[in-house]
Parts: sequence; structure tokens; C-alpha cells
Amino acid sequence: MRFINLLIIFVFLFCSCREEKIAFVGTLSGTGSKTGLYAKNGLEIAVDEINTSGGIGGSKIVLDIFDDKNNPSIAEGIDYGIAIKNYKIIIGHNTSEMSKAGLKAIGNKQILMISPYSASDSLSGLNDNFIRIIPASRSQAEFTARFAKRSGYNRIYVIYDKTNAAYSSTFIKYFSDETGASSIIHKTFFESADENTLTEILYRSSIINPDSFLILTSGQTLAVICQLLRKNGFRQQIFTSGAAANEELIENAGKHSEGIIFSHFINFNIDSQQSNVFKEKYLSKFGEEPSLVSLLAYDSIMILKQSIEENELSIEDASVDEIKESIIRKKNFSLLTGSFSINLNGDAERKTYLYRISKGKYVLIEN
Repeated sequence: MRFINLLIIFVFLFCSCREEKIAFVGTLSGTGSKTGLYAKNGLEIAVDEINTSGGIGGSKIVLDIFDDKNNPSIAEGIDYGIAIKNYKIIIGHNTSEMSKAGLKAIGNKQILMISPYSASDSLSGLNDNFIRIIPASRSQAEFTARFAKRSGYNRIYVIYDKTNAAYSSTFIKYFSDETGASSIIHKTFFESADENTLTEILYRSSIINPDSFLILTSGQTLAVICQLLRKNGFRQQIFTSGAAANEELIENAGKHSEGIIFSHFINFNIDSQQSNVFKEKYLSKFGEEPSLVSLLAYDSIMILKQSIEENELSIEDASVDEIKESIIRKKNFSLLTGSFSINLNGDAERKTYLYRISKGKYVLIEN
């Protein structure tokens, strides 16, 4: 009888637990899918931890996963569908171009988007339902450009991926504002790094003979271009963005990534116990090391948990405006990816670091 009573109490407690659905939207197939999968995996670990510790503000989190296929039209359609189904939170997307499309869809609807990895300056300074945990690309572009200018680089060939134009165009603008417009001697943009694109890059490199390259693509595509250039005798300095200087780049480019310079908002020299525990969980669950975007996705939902609980809110009962305000009111966070703050417009503020890739490692040049 005692066992039956305990069982009834357990079932009652279990069934009475409230649930809150949160949507993750990212690129899980096609170009850029590796980054999206890393983000999804990191988020799943965070949700497991949250639910084990009692949920967020008294509610268990149910994570619903959607694939935007790196297609703005699909991203827009998915986010609109999520908004009309009364979700309060979207975690996504993993590129600025997809986030812009999603924000267009949700408009003034009562839903908050928290992005782990969208850095376009076109998303900055807006009073909207958008929060991101990485800073806009401007600081990274300017930091890298100042180094390039001091080092005497003034014949720069820019190569960029048009599919994430929201990010690339602003990065190039702020980079060239620092180095001077005349320092950019040619631009090649593409939607797919196919044979025609690679042939064009080799041809232009031979004709214009730049003293350096600024390449803004995914890490995987940058690896292909680096191998192409190095195997064909081009030894010029390569600059890139922090978004491209990831595990995919080093894994796929190998020795051809040597010497690449980039700015980032992460201090890669910090080795915290919290991040080590996360990495162990990730490796155990998914059989591989996590990417930086895995940690950022984890932090994206943890800022939600910390803010709601610090302000003693219920995620189920609180309005979207109250949830957003709780994040802005908390302001300062210290999580897996280090310390950062969220300003009044929902934009992240972090310190910037300059790195060079050396022997497969990120070596700090300056901060």
C-alpha cells in the first residue's frame, strides 16, 4: 500500500509539471549544416541540464527543432508558423541572413528570438524582439583592419559568400573604412564554391597580384579556398572573420590554414571547469568534440533561465516583453563562452581579441 501511495504521489507530481515549448531554428541540411548541428547539440545538452534541475521558472522545457535549410524563404515561413502557434521563444538562427528573414516573418508578434551566432551590424541598435549573445561584426572587422593597415597591407583581394550577405557586406564596409577604400583592389562574391568560382579566384589572384586576401565564408568553404591558393603558390597573408576561423577550417585545411589572422570575441586561452564539464558531456553524447557554436547555443538558453529565475518570473505566465526585460535588466552574464553583457537594445558587448593560426592552434596576437 505504501508503494502504491508513493507511486500515486510521483505520478501526480510528474503530471502536474508545467511545460513550455521553445523552438530551435537552424541550418540542419545543405550548406552550413555542420554549424547548425553543433548548435542543436549544444542546446540539447542545456535543455537536459535545465529539466534535470527543475526547468525554467517552474516549467519543463520541450525543445522543438526546425531546419531552415540555409534558405531565407524557408526560414521566414518556419518562423511565421512558430509565431502563430504561440511559442514565446525561438533560439536561432546560425547566420545573420536567416535571422533577418525570420525577424521579417515574426514582425510585431509576441515572440522573442535569441540568436547564438548572428553578427550583422544591420541587426544592431533596434528596439525589437531580438537578442543575441555575440557582438556585431563591426568591432572584429575594425580590429582586424587596423592590424592589416599597421602591417602595411594595401592591396587586398576580398572574396565573400553572397548567401550570408547581411554579415559579409557590413564586415567589408567597416574593414575598408579602416584600411581605406583604395586598399580593396578587387571583390569576388559567389553563392557556391564550385569549379567556376574557384577558377575565377585563381585567375583574379594571378592577374591582380594582391598582397593579402580577406575571405568571408564558412569555415568549410574557407578551407577549400585556402588549399586552392596555397597549392597554386599563393603565399600572401589571409585575413578572415571569427565566424570562419572554426574547427571545420583547421580540420579541413590542415597546414594550409597556417598563418591566417582573424579577430574574435572569445578568449581561447581560458580553460574553465564549467566548459570542460560541458565538453565531456558533449563528447559522451555525440561522440565528437563540440564547436564554439555549441557553447554559444548552450549560453543562449542559459541567459533565459538565469534572467527569468533571478527576476522570479514564470516562463509560462510571463509576457514576451517581461522575458526580454528580465534579460536586459540582468545585463551581465558569465557562462561557457566567458563574460558579456546585453545592452538596452538586446545587443551583446564583449572584448575583442586578435589571433593567428599556428600549428592548428589560435595564438593571441593582441587584445
